[in-house]
Amino acid sequence: MKTFVINLERSTMRRASIQKQLDAQEIDFEFIKAVDGAQLSDEYLAKICNFEELAKRPYIQHKGMYGCILSHYHIYEKIVNDNLPYALVLEDDVVIQPGIKAVLAEPGDKNSGQ
Repeated sequence: MKTFVINLERSTMRRASIQKQLDAQEIDFEFIKAVDGAQLSDEYLAKICNFEELAKRPYIQHKGMYGCILSHYHIYEKIVNDNLPYALVLEDDVVIQPGIKAVLAEPGDKNSGQ
């Protein structure tokens, strides 16, 4: 299964941590550069955001959350454009549990237990 990891360029410790965890379980993955919400201009956000709808969700009304949402959106675009039937999307601060590779085995894979 294709695995993507969202990572802010400045978060080098998080990048190293998730890379170590995934490498230890021999999981292939691709880092995706996160959108840095702190760098989003008000003008850009005014073009892409429906602030009337966002007003209903005050807990997401800050640039850091907008960056997170856009980061996921870009990966979803990639999944669709690459015609992937499914993928795993992780953020760089997750803790990978032992044995996750078996869960990630693609249907019909001899290692999937099916």
